[in-house]
Amino acid sequence: MAAQPGWHPAERLLLLGGLRAAYAVESLWRWRRLVTLRMPELRNALGDSADHRLPDLSTEAG
Repeated sequence: MAAQPGWHPAERLLLLGGLRAAYAVESLWRWRRLVTLRMPELRNALGDSADHRLPDLSTEAG
């Protein structure tokens, strides 16, 4: 990486490290949200009449 005028190498490395840390935290947060998905408390919060198309998963046999 070529040196940019006005940027000290330590400042550049600190900024790069901060950006990479922020990206890592965002990625872990997104992964945690994806693996902890659950059914919503209100399955038909808008009162739509299309409820007959959805299977009732709350009384699953097994």
